[in-house]
Amino acid sequence: KDITFLWLNRVIPERRYDWFIEVLAHPDLADTQNYLVGITPNSGYQKEQQFVLEKKPANLMVADYTDAPQQFYKRAQFIVLPATVVFANHAVLEAMQYGVVPVLSGQPGTSLIAEDGKEGFVFNHTKAEFEIAMLKAFHMDEAQLEQMAVAAMTKIKNEFSEEKYTEAIKKLYKRFDE
Repeated sequence: KDITFLWLNRVIPERRYDWFIEVLAHPDLADTQNYLVGITPNSGYQKEQQFVLEKKPANLMVADYTDAPQQFYKRAQFIVLPATVVFANHAVLEAMQYGVVPVLSGQPGTSLIAEDGKEGFVFNHTKAEFEIAMLKAFHMDEAQLEQMAVAAMTKIKNEFSEEKYTEAIKKLYKRFDE
């Protein structure tokens, strides 16, 4: 896989795009290939997007948000989401389906997506802890990365499949009939 860290979400203040850009400047990450896919033309977040375009380090490629993110998931090792809200983030769930290991803020709901050290990396929501998590992820050996990628895919298959979703909806409707 040729993308080390992938950001695939809109660039908004609640998602700390600035932390991502700042951490990518770490000397250990200088030779990595990373993507930020989340520029949304004509959105209300032009100031944030301008920051990304002006401050991006050489090891970061920037692309418009896409409705076909699979091309990026297939190429990425890790997906990052340093955010105040993580619960049920579709980009993270979709990426995990492709064996992309998440690096997530430890916010309410995060534990439903990944357990730290098992399906991904969960960090206390600070820039310093985000940097530690990204470096820890980057320095994993191939066997650890493969094990975590398989665990991420398994988590999605077992807990977020269409069948599981259908079961949950049926249970919800049954509660209305009671």
